[in-house]
Amino acid sequence: MELLLVLAISGMLMTAVAFAISAYSISYNENEAVFKTVNTARQALARITTDIRKAQTVYVDGETDQQCSLLTTTGSFIRYQFNGAEQKLYMETGGNSYLLCDNVTNMTFIKTKAASNDFAKNVRISMEIVDGNATRKVAAAAVIRRNLD
Repeated sequence: MELLLVLAISGMLMTAVAFAISAYSISYNENEAVFKTVNTARQALARITTDIRKAQTVYVDGETDQQCSLLTTTGSFIRYQFNGAEQKLYMETGGNSYLLCDNVTNMTFIKTKAASNDFAKNVRISMEIVDGNATRKVAAAAVIRRNLD
């Protein structure tokens, strides 16, 4: 009788431990997926802001838009474009298109004009990404060095 009681208690403890390990594993996998998504978005923003800082000219249609075009000092043309239907951010250059980030639900480029001319002085970038139930917003800003007043 005592042996059966010990086996029943041990079984309940082992079941509780198994549930705890399972919950930990699920939580770890979800956090890792969110981390990878946010990290990819941050890398994309770092690339965009670096290119904007070094650009010869930057064009954002209107005050706010979902794409940003720029001409580099070497004469290359680069366009960063958000596709809302696909939830992806693309970089187009040299006739090729590259995927920079996916799971993007919203993205805006907001420009501020320089006082002395019509060129963009700085660009603020806001990006909203989603992974599962987690939604995160990341943002960055860049000042175009050639257009400083």
